[in-house]
Amino acid sequence: MLPSDYVKRNLYFGASGLSPYESSMIEFMGPDHILWGSDYPHEEGTTPDSKLAIRWALHNQPEAAVRNILAGNAARLYGFDLEALTPIAEKIGPSVAETHQPLGDTGWRAPAAFGYRPFEGGLALKRLAPARA
Repeated sequence: MLPSDYVKRNLYFGASGLSPYESSMIEFMGPDHILWGSDYPHEEGTTPDSKLAIRWALHNQPEAAVRNILAGNAARLYGFDLEALTPIAEKIGPSVAETHQPLGDTGWRAPAAFGYRPFEGGLALKRLAPARA
C-alpha cells in the first residue's frame, strides 16, 4: 500500500476549527475520518462561535458528510451513544439547515495565524486580534 492509503485507512483528523481552506483534508481522508472539534477550553478553538465556524467550514459539504464530521465519526471511534445524545444535539444545534447556510461577509477578518476567520470566534481572537475597524 502507499503511505497515503495507510493514512486514509488508519488515521483520523481531529479538526479544531476546520477552515474551508482545509477542506481538502475531507477530500483526501474522506468524510469518515474527519472529526470536528471546537477545542474548548483552549484559546485557539472556535468557542464561543462554533456554530458560525461550522457554517463557514462545512456549508458546502453534503449532509451525510457533515453528520459524520460533527458526530458520527466520534461516536463510532469513541463508542458514544448517538441515540442518547440526539436530544441534547437538537437543543444546542446547529441544525442541518443552519449548517448549510453560508456565513457570508461579516466584515471581520482575523489575522492569518487564525485562518482569516470571517467571524470573531475563538478566545485567542477575542484577546489578541486587533479591534474591528
